[in-house]
Amino acid sequence: MIEILSSESPLQPTVTEAILSYGPWLLVAAVFLAIVVCCIRALWRRVAARREAGRNDGHRATHHGVGPVR
Repeated sequence: MIEILSSESPLQPTVTEAILSYGPWLLVAAVFLAIVVCCIRALWRRVAARREAGRNDGHRATHHGVGPVR
C-alpha cells in the first residue's frame, strides 16, 4: 500500500489525485450512512416508545419471560 501511494508512476494515482477523485464519493457515502443511522435510531425510538406505552396501558409484553405470570 505504501509503495502504491509513494509511487511516481504515471499509471498509478498519487495521494492527492486519489483524494480528489474519491473524496466527493466518500463524502456522499458518509452523509448517506449518517442519514440511514438517524432513521434507524428514530424508528427504534418509536418502537420503544410504543412498547413503553403498551406497558403503561397494562398490556402484556410480547417477549417470553417478561411481564407478570398469568
